[in-house]
Amino acid sequence: MFNGRRTSRLAIPLLLPKRLFGSCSVEPLAWRDLNRWERNNSAKTYSATWDEAEGALRFEFAWENPGVGRWFYPVYSLLPEESLADAMAIQFEVKSAQDKVENDFTWCYCMLLWEGRGDRYIGYTPPVGTWEKRIAFLRDCDSLEDVRKFRLGVNPKGMKCTLWVRNIEVVRKEEGKVVRQKKRPGPV
Repeated sequence: MFNGRRTSRLAIPLLLPKRLFGSCSVEPLAWRDLNRWERNNSAKTYSATWDEAEGALRFEFAWENPGVGRWFYPVYSLLPEESLADAMAIQFEVKSAQDKVENDFTWCYCMLLWEGRGDRYIGYTPPVGTWEKRIAFLRDCDSLEDVRKFRLGVNPKGMKCTLWVRNIEVVRKEEGKVVRQKKRPGPV
């Protein structure tokens, strides 16, 4: 009832990451090793280096032809001891800079790759000029144990872009740890 009138039932699914992650463990990946990353972009020029000042990987890429589709998705190969089995999310820190004031993007994806089975695009909030955490939720993804590679990148609107990435981690639900839910109020 609302204002004395009967209303329809309404369900809005909410994801509360802070509460969810309180029942999870976090496992870092070997993201610092540039040999784990394979070039995968449409850029004319490209470089990948370790940025000591930022404690991050620094990817710089640029295009000369404005008519070219601009995309940048380097491929990370998991080590044999790394796995996405039973993972709930991949989280990472990212920041970016472009040759335009807006520093905006058409798309930003974490792409899971299954050998011979294709891929799955999981969008994340575009990076900005300061460090921020991003989370690619893996719900609705099956056979995560078969994922051996993933791409992490952007489709910038500018012609020149720098992307910094650090602290890439797999988030898993801890066995036996339960998130306590508050009791819902009964019908009014």
